[in-house]
Formats: sequence, C-alpha cells, structure tokens
Amino acid sequence: MRIAGLIVVRDEIQNKLEGLVRKRGFEGSWVDDDEEIIRLKEEIRARVAEVEGLCRTHGTNPGALPMPSRRCYSWMNFLIQEPNLQMHLHCLATSYREANAAMGECRSRLQKNGKFQIEFYSISAIFRTKKAKREMRILASEGFIGASRQVLGSLIACAVNKGGSGDRERMLTYTGGDAYQRIIRELNQHTSSGVNGKGKIYDLNRVYERVNQRYFAGEMDKPELCWTQRQTVRMYGRYRLGTDTVSISLSLDDARVPEFVVEYVMYHELLHQLLGVDIVRGRRRSHTREFHRYEKSFDRYNEAQMFLKEWSKSRRK
Repeated sequence: MRIAGLIVVRDEIQNKLEGLVRKRGFEGSWVDDDEEIIRLKEEIRARVAEVEGLCRTHGTNPGALPMPSRRCYSWMNFLIQEPNLQMHLHCLATSYREANAAMGECRSRLQKNGKFQIEFYSISAIFRTKKAKREMRILASEGFIGASRQVLGSLIACAVNKGGSGDRERMLTYTGGDAYQRIIRELNQHTSSGVNGKGKIYDLNRVYERVNQRYFAGEMDKPELCWTQRQTVRMYGRYRLGTDTVSISLSLDDARVPEFVVEYVMYHELLHQLLGVDIVRGRRRSHTREFHRYEKSFDRYNEAQMFLKEWSKSRRK
C-alpha cells in the first residue's frame, strides 16, 4: 500500500520547523506551553491519525508501508511524543548557530544569493550533504537531537568541509552512544511490525529470537529486521547503526540454505549492534580483534563460513 503525498507532507513540516527557528533568530526557549509549538504538534498529530486511518481502511498497518512512507510516519509519530518536538527545534536552532562559525563567508554568500538549509530526519546515514552553486542542504539523522552544542558543531563541520579528525571522532563516538541509539530505537518502534522479516522460507523474527536466547541470554534490544530487496553473491548481512536495522540477503531465503547459516549471519550482525565500532583517527573500525573473538564462539562457525564461501561461488556461475 502506498500513500500519495506523504513525502510532500514531510517537506511541509520540515519547512515549518525551519521557519519557526528562523522567525526567532535561532534563539528562544522551546517550552511545552508555547502556542506555536502546540499548533504545530496538533497539525502533525492530525497527519499521523490520517495515515493510521488509511491503513485501517485497507486492512494493514504503518509497519507494512513502503520504506519511505514508513520512515515519514515514524518520524511524525516520534515528533508528537513529549518532549521530542521541543528537542528537535532546540537542536535545529543550535545547528544553525554552529553553521555560522563552520561556514563563514561561504554561508554569507549562500544567504545572499542562494539557499542554505539544515534538516534532521529518520535516515540510514549519519548525514548527507547536497552542494550546488547556490545551494547547500544538510540532512542529518534525527538521532542527533539530544546532542550537545560541541557534537552538533562537529557534525556541521564534517558536513560542510569534512571537518578534522577530532570532529569526526566526536561525531562518531556520539552515534555509538546510548543517547543516539535510544532515539533511533524510539523512531523504529512505531513501525516494527515484523512484516518485512517474513521470507518464503525463513522468518527473521524467529531467527532473531533463537539467536538472542542462545548467544545473548535474551538481552539484546530487537533491531528492525528485513530481507534485502535484491539477491547478493558476497555480502549476506548488514547492520545499519543509523536506523538500528539488520538486513539479511534475500539470497539466503532459500530451502537449500541450512538454518544454522542464516542464524550465523544474524549472530554476526547482532554482534555489530552489541559491540558498536572503534573510532581510530576519526575512522570507524567494526571488525576488531574483539569482534572476531566473539564471532568464533558461534557453534558452527567454520561450517557456516565454508557454506557461504561455496554458496557465493555457485551463485557467480
């Protein structure tokens, strides 16, 4: 099921958020009883109710929507929960103030002759930057809305001019922390229906439950689970920190693939969720010695590795 115009609604909300912080000169207090915030929140709440109503009419739920629509719905639903809208506005205003220092004359030229915009949203990346002759747009993860001024300054520095190793390290360290991950999990909880984890042969939700109980004593927070849309011949799993999502290659949803192999790939990706990344000179390192030590504790590690190697060879033919 697709909901026409939902992305347009998202853009309208982003423009209203930007307009509100610009109206106040990127300053001000964002409190619960602020009339403009109350009106905006009610408007977003109405949009959320509209999506839920359409889903009920068609006998489905927001978790079954296509990914762009799911992210839009989860983001809007997130914003109407206290105190997320206020946190978002505070973060947006702080980021624009930090951009003044990071961009200098470049920003002055953009304001005079073009467009400069910062947005926070539910995206898989940490940030994306779009640069044109008279335009610069920074789209950053909603996970940053609880970040300090220093972290936001580093984010803007990296987005504008790649920043220094200190900026990258500060930004990446924050994305691996509890505050960032809590927001990502909260964003996902509104659309985690398990629909996208059900394959023709294997249900990733059941695979996750078995692996979680056996190797993690049932204590892992459940990430979003999904099969990839395409077959692959080498990379069979991925953990996306930005959306707290484990995706498993559709190539493994095959009756010829033993169950323990799918469990191994799930275990590998959950280790990424558990161990995070090491930051070395502003660069991420995920397959560390510690990671490989844990990985080899999988019961049939060597068998799983061998099967995947041969499976890749067979699929290249």
